[in-house]
Amino acid sequence: MKRPTTTRTSTSFPTELWRGIESDRKRRGVPRSRWLQEAAREYLARHSEAEREARYFAGYEAIPDGDDEDFAAIERAAIEDLRGTPD
Repeated sequence: MKRPTTTRTSTSFPTELWRGIESDRKRRGVPRSRWLQEAAREYLARHSEAEREARYFAGYEAIPDGDDEDFAAIERAAIEDLRGTPD
């Protein structure tokens, strides 16, 4: 079985952000590299999900399910509600 590879990096953080990271990782008792890896994975997963949702909504806006104007209005309202945008 092939071992996963790693890449070393050097990154600068604003002091207050770094203090927050250090405080949280120490409280949780996790190594710095693991904390940063978990944060990066969560960030990528969250943004990937947001992109999928955006494509889904764009598809429905571009090609509504029905030709009925009342249905299209209900569908637009539902999309706006799911997005959390005001009318």
